[in-house]
Amino acid sequence: MNKVFISSLDSIQPMYPEEPNIDELYTWLCCQRVIKISKEELPQKFIDGTVLCKLINKLEGRNCKLGFHQNPKTLSACRANIKRALDYLKKFPKFKSEYLWSSEEIIHGNSDVVWGLLKDIKNFYPDYEGSIKSPLRSVNFGNRSRSVVAKNPVLGEKCDTEIVKKWLDTLGLRYMLDYSPRNYVKDPLRNGVILCKVLNKVKEQFEYFSHPLNVEELWENLNTVVKVIKKEIKVNKVTELTDEDCVWDLLHRIMLTYKPKAKLELPYSNLQIRQLQNATFKWVYSLKPFDQTFPENFQCLVGVLKSGVILSRLVEKICNLSIEIIRYPSCMKECLVNLDLALMALQKEENMSKGFVWDSIEVYAGNEMYILALLEDLHRFSKGLPVRKSGPAYHDDGPFFGNFGLEKLNLAKSDEKSLWNSKSVYMSPSRQESAHKSYIGTSSPASAYSYNSLKTSIEMSCENISPRIKPSKKLNLTNFEWLGEIMASLPKTLDMTGEKISEFRSGVLLCEIMQTLEAKTIIGMQKAKKGTAAAVKNVSLVFDILRKKPNFSSKVYSIEKHIVDGNGHWIRLLMKEIYRLYKNSIVTLVKFRNSGKDLSRYCD
Repeated sequence: MNKVFISSLDSIQPMYPEEPNIDELYTWLCCQRVIKISKEELPQKFIDGTVLCKLINKLEGRNCKLGFHQNPKTLSACRANIKRALDYLKKFPKFKSEYLWSSEEIIHGNSDVVWGLLKDIKNFYPDYEGSIKSPLRSVNFGNRSRSVVAKNPVLGEKCDTEIVKKWLDTLGLRYMLDYSPRNYVKDPLRNGVILCKVLNKVKEQFEYFSHPLNVEELWENLNTVVKVIKKEIKVNKVTELTDEDCVWDLLHRIMLTYKPKAKLELPYSNLQIRQLQNATFKWVYSLKPFDQTFPENFQCLVGVLKSGVILSRLVEKICNLSIEIIRYPSCMKECLVNLDLALMALQKEENMSKGFVWDSIEVYAGNEMYILALLEDLHRFSKGLPVRKSGPAYHDDGPFFGNFGLEKLNLAKSDEKSLWNSKSVYMSPSRQESAHKSYIGTSSPASAYSYNSLKTSIEMSCENISPRIKPSKKLNLTNFEWLGEIMASLPKTLDMTGEKISEFRSGVLLCEIMQTLEAKTIIGMQKAKKGTAAAVKNVSLVFDILRKKPNFSSKVYSIEKHIVDGNGHWIRLLMKEIYRLYKNSIVTLVKFRNSGKDLSRYCD
């Protein structure tokens, strides 16, 4: 028995991980421009942790600025650098490496550990060398030997990016090709955003990161794309989707595989649609989001919504939020910025039906049925109705008319001269003439009535309306006005002078502030009710970041409990400390917002 047992053990071959290709890794590392030494000297160069930290900063781009000791002179400083780099990599659940806990081996210059860790980092991050090449906007894929997509015998024709560009133009997505940053995380062609937007239009609606902030969100987008198309189109490696050539190839396959969606039709009768348009139009008027002019009917309302200004005001009133928008948009991109801000606010609302909150292009293009469905869901949300079912049963509960019933909307025409002319009241006079076509559109009726002349006739049919959100006290940021300057939205009930500031109790607002200042997503943040365990976790995540700052004040070092309790005194002390730590970043953010240069996150 013993002999048999021993022979069986001898027959077992040990399983070793694949050895890294040192020459290939060294070449890749040189492309990152973080070393100027030979490959034999590299393991010894890693002992102080500076190269590792520089490499991570280089691969993450502007979204990560990993602080470290530039010239460590003590062993503890070297350990701190290595620990900081490895701790950052541990935050990514999909980063698998057996060397994440080998800081001591790195300090002692263990070459196997160093090269093994570099191999895992290279496999996790997309090929950064491809991100510094000039964009290939006219690549012919007919003779390429490497393809991300399996060859389809039916598709034998020659592919050109110009064909794909024209197709993207018909989908309203051509504008996304105008912005091509060197950082692949921000490039819509390589971060999966353009693929997700295309599939949302030609296949099915699904959630994705429209503005990925880090590599983790980039991989989520690309994995989602592969899952959606896996039945019709085979993708060999997800990692190749960060290569520009492969993305164009995949877009071409998608174009030839999927037929464009049929024009959106709501499952209502023609009479129900007309009644729904009238009821929705009266409901929008009841919220009074307009200035001095008022559209004549629902079709005119569709044209007004294109700028995103009115939609943002509706969302502000219903969701009790403050959204920072461009009040006088002068081009398509600025209109889309406003629309994206409004729709992103609705995406965060748990009780809002999510069927029509993902496509700002459809709103800008004036798709009447899409806008009607969006406003109907917004109307339902304002009245506290439950979320609609997903899938084909989405509209099974029928059209929602609210308190307006099915009565016909009668608008008394005013004898006064119409104030609705070729100049939009939502733009500055200098921009009205040049931006009129892109803002209002030539297909929308350009007529309206005086606000005062319509007020009586409309309000008579709106007497019984009681909006879900009651007027709240005014936003008060005394001594903390910088919060309003850097945050896109703040709760309108926020009063920084109060004894209790309940808006901070869930930890969500605090996390959002830190995300803005750190310019990265806080992993682990979740929506939470005030005072719950999840709220405590959110607050702890913020304090974990702050405690890593070398000059973080001891006065507020461990006050998480006071923050969760909503203690106004301690919250104000904490915000003063945050301002002190991030003063330079805050000043820069304020300057960018005032100059209009902070739009890259939404326009890329």
